Amino acid sequence: MKKSVITLMAAAGLLTFSLAAQQQFPNYNQSATWKNKQVTAGTDGATLDISQPVVLQHSTRIKIDKNATYRFSGEIRKAKGTPSSPYFIYLATYAKNRQPIHPAHMCFYKGTDTVLTADVPRGATVIRVKDGSKWKVGDWNFVAFNTHPSFKDIPNYDMSNNGIKAVKKDGNDWQITLLKPLKRAYKKGINIREHVSGGWHHIAGRSNTTDRWVKFEVTLKGHSIPPKMDPRQFWQGSDTFAPMMFINNNRGSKDKEKFKTQLRNLKVEIIK
Repeated sequence: MKKSVITLMAAAGLLTFSLAAQQQFPNYNQSATWKNKQVTAGTDGATLDISQPVVLQHSTRIKIDKNATYRFSGEIRKAKGTPSSPYFIYLATYAKNRQPIHPAHMCFYKGTDTVLTADVPRGATVIRVKDGSKWKVGDWNFVAFNTHPSFKDIPNYDMSNNGIKAVKKDGNDWQITLLKPLKRAYKKGINIREHVSGGWHHIAGRSNTTDRWVKFEVTLKGHSIPPKMDPRQFWQGSDTFAPMMFINNNRGSKDKEKFKTQLRNLKVEIIK
């Protein structure tokens, strides 16, 4: 019996390894794969040249194997004779329903779990809650509805529009004033929590381009289970991912027509 168990465990290990090993990734160094006219074949040692401000989101989504360690990396610089520009590169993640997971779906203020103490009609800009003592005012704060104390609702898509205008004690309850009307009605007694847009979790690189090649990378394995938010792991609920890049990220610049950023050695890989 013991030998059989060991054999089964070994077989399971081989299966896990083979699933990860079989994953195929796009060649991100080919301009055509980005499907954007601002991305062209690279020059002067680069594999890609990218002109003007652009958001690049790769269309191929990679299934996350919970046992695999993924690394996304590359190198970036500005083309010779062109102005420096900001960039922001990360891995975008998606839930099983293919919805993108944004920071507001995940990031929350600790201690803000509470309940509605009154029905809320659609279009309301004021809600009443049992405890708002740890809630905060902010243009990029949100109300997440139908939450769960165990955080199993995360990523939560049942949210208000952005903006919490005021928080104040009012008798036995607290009154939360929203910046924008609610999109739907909610019943008294449901659980809610305050979320915030926060920072992107899977950042590979963020800075301004220079004349020299600069390496960027992010390495991730497994999933963070809230309230833990480990930057070395994918967000809870992440099913697939794809590289995403904000290049020449300054649309208001007078030099935006002159921006040219170069990339090389772009790759997603499974590491041991």
